[in-house]
Amino acid sequence: MKSLMRISVGTLGVAMFACSSSATPPPTDGTSAVGGGAPVAGGPSGGSDGTVTIGGAGDTPTAGAGTAEGGGGGSDVASMGGAGGATATGGAPSGGSVGAGGATGGSGGRAAGGSAGTTGAAGSAGAGAGTLDPTTFTGGWDGALVEYGCGNSGSSYDCSQPAAAGCKQYDQKSNPVVSTIPPSNGAPTTWTMGGNPGTNYNVTVHVRGVVEVISYVGGTRAAGNTSILTTPRNLFQVGGVPQDVNGPSFDYNTYEVHVTPAVTGEANVYYLNSVTVAQNPHASNTPTVHLTFDVDYSATIKVPGGGKVTLKVTDTNCRQVQNCGDTTGNTCAKPRVVNIAGSTPAAPTFSQPLVSGGYYGQWVFFDVTNVTVAQ
Repeated sequence: MKSLMRISVGTLGVAMFACSSSATPPPTDGTSAVGGGAPVAGGPSGGSDGTVTIGGAGDTPTAGAGTAEGGGGGSDVASMGGAGGATATGGAPSGGSVGAGGATGGSGGRAAGGSAGTTGAAGSAGAGAGTLDPTTFTGGWDGALVEYGCGNSGSSYDCSQPAAAGCKQYDQKSNPVVSTIPPSNGAPTTWTMGGNPGTNYNVTVHVRGVVEVISYVGGTRAAGNTSILTTPRNLFQVGGVPQDVNGPSFDYNTYEVHVTPAVTGEANVYYLNSVTVAQNPHASNTPTVHLTFDVDYSATIKVPGGGKVTLKVTDTNCRQVQNCGDTTGNTCAKPRVVNIAGSTPAAPTFSQPLVSGGYYGQWVFFDVTNVTVAQ
């Protein structure tokens, strides 16, 4: 890996007094540079190879008309702007302005002094430090549409898994392995992250789709004990395991996101279709039996640089609940539709509801909206 370093040296300004001074050139290690007179950038710019580089902070300028400026972010998407310059002594303030930054890195702040008499105002802090491009970083997870269409048989509320899924019904004795269902549209379900090995990143993803639901024991639901009937629905859960009374995950499908290698101190397993134990499809008087639900929420997880994110959907009885709307036992007269417009990149062409074999299937769309270096 190579790193491109750019060092910016400000020119000296002539003070309002009849003398001038020399500025110390910015060091190459990202530490502060001496200000005074015209803006002096602190520290080197970020590299262009994905390395995180922080510009140095601007120092306090000398008395009189002078400015101090933080080091600018480099062209590297992970670089950060330097801290804002200290307040100048002497002169009325001309207001803080934003120093130059990289294409996507944060910008250093600037403090400027005015004419003799009062104290100059401190510059504003750099904005957007450390943000990475979500589409480039997530290796296709950003903008992924994953479909789970039906097979060629079904009832008023469910349908078989497609033959191509190779699903085998779970049996504790004869087949004690729960089938993982591949997407019916052939979409990838594992994505390799960018970044630097050894560095962890916060990845925020907007999840939309239509899914059946299940409860997970342990872990933490984002919505706590909020009812699934409350909209917008947030079915995200951190950690735990599928509820298991009459067999792994009963007979409702799981939607799981796994992070590998594991991030120390994190759950590393997340669920997209979680309901409370009290509203599990097999609970008494539950509002979830034989129904699918629309989801539309955002969640943030930690992933390691160069690691993988995997979507895993399991099925114990090789049948999935149809997208039939909000009435149990109907004939799919009101399938749910979810707006997936406004994503970057734009969502793939997708006709809703998802229909295959004459039955209404399920789907999930991922829109990664933000990636930053984890602190």
